[in-house]
Amino acid sequence: MDFGLLDFGPARYPSTAMQRDEYEPIADLWDLISPAADHEPEARAVSDWLAELLPAGGRRRVLELGSGLGHGAAVLGERFDVVGVDASPAMVERARARYPDLAFREGDMRSLRREGRFAAVVAYDAIDHLATRDDLERALAAARAHLDPGGGLLLKPVDVAETFEDGQTARDDHADATREAITVSRVERVTETSYDFALLAVVREKGALRSERVVHRCGLFEVPAWLGAIADAGFDPWPVLETEHGILFRATAL
Repeated sequence: MDFGLLDFGPARYPSTAMQRDEYEPIADLWDLISPAADHEPEARAVSDWLAELLPAGGRRRVLELGSGLGHGAAVLGERFDVVGVDASPAMVERARARYPDLAFREGDMRSLRREGRFAAVVAYDAIDHLATRDDLERALAAARAHLDPGGGLLLKPVDVAETFEDGQTARDDHADATREAITVSRVERVTETSYDFALLAVVREKGALRSERVVHRCGLFEVPAWLGAIADAGFDPWPVLETEHGILFRATAL
C-alpha cells in the first residue's frame, strides 16, 4: 500500500497524564502496528536480565511500569508473577482481554503506591515518557516504595542523550487479516533533556482509509543523570550494560 509522501504537519502535544490521552485514539491499532512478535526478543532479554538481578529462588513477584498491551508482561509471566500498570485505560482493557490470566492495572508510574511489595520493578521503553527530571525522580520514588531492601530495579529507555540520533525517521508496513497500514515515525530533539516522538499511521480497513497522528514528548537524559537519579531514589546502581536493545540500568534497593 502506497499513499505517497506522509506529512507530519504542525506538532501537537499530549497531556501530562503519562500520555494517556494520546494513546486512546490508537489503542485499537496498536496490536497491528506493534504486534506481540515485535516485542518478544526484547522481552526475553529483559526476563534474562531480571533473572540475573534477583537471587535464585522460586517465582518472584514483578511490577512492570508502562505495560501497554501486555506483550512484554506475557513473556515475563513465564518466569515471574507479573502485575502490569499502564496510564491508558484503553491499553489496560485490551491487555486484560488478550492475557486474561495476567494482572493489569491502570495507574501513573510517577505516583503509583497501591500494588504492595515486589521482588523487582521493571520499566522499558515506556520509561521514555518521563519527560522531565522531576517525572523521572517521582517514578523512581514510586518504584522504590514497592520494594523491600534488596529488591531489584531494571530500566531500559529507548534512548539516552549520548546515543540519540536527532531527526531519525522510520517507515514500516503492517497487515493482519482485515487491515493494512503504513506508519511513519520521526524523533526530533526539543531541548537538552527532551525530544518529540511523532507517529503517523494510515490504515485501510474494509476499503476505508483512516489516519491517526500522535506526538509524545519524551525525556532524554545522559547516563550520569540516570545513575544519579537512581542513587538519589535509594538504590545501589549496578554497572551500566550496553546491549543490542540499548542501554540497561539495573540497581538494588537499599
